[in-house]
Amino acid sequence: QGMMLTCATSNQISAEGRKVIFEYADLWSHLLNPLVPTGITISEGKLGEISSIIYDEMILSIISVIQKLNLEYVVQGETVVPTKPKDMEVFLNLVEFCRLVLPT
Repeated sequence: QGMMLTCATSNQISAEGRKVIFEYADLWSHLLNPLVPTGITISEGKLGEISSIIYDEMILSIISVIQKLNLEYVVQGETVVPTKPKDMEVFLNLVEFCRLVLPT
């Protein structure tokens, strides 16, 4: 649900004048690559395991969002338009989100 909220509201502008999707990008990036506070001991293996679980769940969430979208187009005269413009907007925002957050 958090993924859908991030991508569905990304054309909104924050108080700082940035698209909301960019505001949430840091949050999602830190979930994938958590910083361990000083004084807390955690092995690299355990940290990698946690990151892997979070990454897998994020990918499943992305796939779930895509499956719910209606990405069909219709021809109107000489123009091709999406059947559900909001769904297409969410999809394009999701692509941008993945480009910003997921490792390459």
